[in-house]
Amino acid sequence: ESALELMLAERGEPMTNVDLQDYQSVRALYAQRQLLEKMTWFWENHFNTYLGKSGSVEFELRDNNLFRTHALGDFRDLLEVSATSPAMLIYLDNYNNYFTGPNENYARELMEIHTLGVDGGYTEADVVDMARVFTGWSVQDKAFSYFDFLHDTGPKSVLGLSLIGNEGQDEGRQVLDLLAAHPSTASNLCKKLQVFLVTDTPTLHDIASCANVFLSTDGDIGAVVASILHSPAFSADDQFKSKVKTPLEFMTGLARGMSEEVSNKHLRAFLSMLGMPSFYCVPPTGWSEIGAYWINSAQLWTRTQATVATLFNTDMAMGMFLQDSATWFIDQGYETEEAVLGYLVELSGGDAFSGIVWDEARGALLGQNSSFDISGDAEDVGSRLKAAAAVMLSAPQYHLQ
Repeated sequence: ESALELMLAERGEPMTNVDLQDYQSVRALYAQRQLLEKMTWFWENHFNTYLGKSGSVEFELRDNNLFRTHALGDFRDLLEVSATSPAMLIYLDNYNNYFTGPNENYARELMEIHTLGVDGGYTEADVVDMARVFTGWSVQDKAFSYFDFLHDTGPKSVLGLSLIGNEGQDEGRQVLDLLAAHPSTASNLCKKLQVFLVTDTPTLHDIASCANVFLSTDGDIGAVVASILHSPAFSADDQFKSKVKTPLEFMTGLARGMSEEVSNKHLRAFLSMLGMPSFYCVPPTGWSEIGAYWINSAQLWTRTQATVATLFNTDMAMGMFLQDSATWFIDQGYETEEAVLGYLVELSGGDAFSGIVWDEARGALLGQNSSFDISGDAEDVGSRLKAAAAVMLSAPQYHLQ
């Protein structure tokens, strides 16, 4: 990742909200280790925090980099990153969690979203005592701090674990250990990972197989992800092009596939228009990975606008990805009609396109001509190349992973 790291170094440390959004976009666009970036995004979304609550670019950047460090490591480490995150402590109000008035927000979401799942077997009494466990976990001087004098020192019981009290911060660590190794956590995380990587409707068998790997490896996420990627479900024919791209996946893929020069302003604008502005998800559940959430007439129309703008915008607009399209295709080694259309098909996911889409794209590429000559009039050829790409990348199949 030397080229990426150099690019980031030249941009400097993110200081503003826009810088932070661009930091994530640059990594998504140019990282060679794409699985690592996808998993970093998964944890960023799983342990969602809302930048508008903390107002701190520093906190969000810290979490993003730590999630990347541990993305394919141990889940227990990821849980600790989130539990001690100033962004999370502020977002779910645990920085105001005292023995005189416990705040249950973090305790509830810790079990419902981050670990066990909504049907994970915890009770309201578990929520109450979990909140007491995390009293005193707070923020000071822009960092995690534990204040023993704010901690509830009474006995507690969480998911059958008895805590005698007077164990201070260690109580929280014991509970995190318990949650990280719990079978319900394994099932909840494996379902989310199956939805993220394979299908919106994973089978109970596939979830259970994944959960067994999670439990047998003490939450080794690398092993868990490898088991999913090598599972029969992942390469099954009926899973091909079965998931809808989120706006982040759609815009990033569009830029990576057709980019000469990427405008982060363009990306930010369309991610916001598509309802997925980076670091600004308000609900603690994070952005949905279920296709039905992202497919409606307004969403599809905006995606088409994004595709056309990416290919046809001028420098006076939001910035342009593909300027000299003929030179770009030549540089990629695609100079004939068959090569150009073949690349667009490959970019769009293989042979899932209908004859209608192919014919429309070919018609746009040929224009009024009987054949295609990439060395012809530059302006005319460029317009026809962009038109063919716009047809192919606006087709319904392009919205599918």
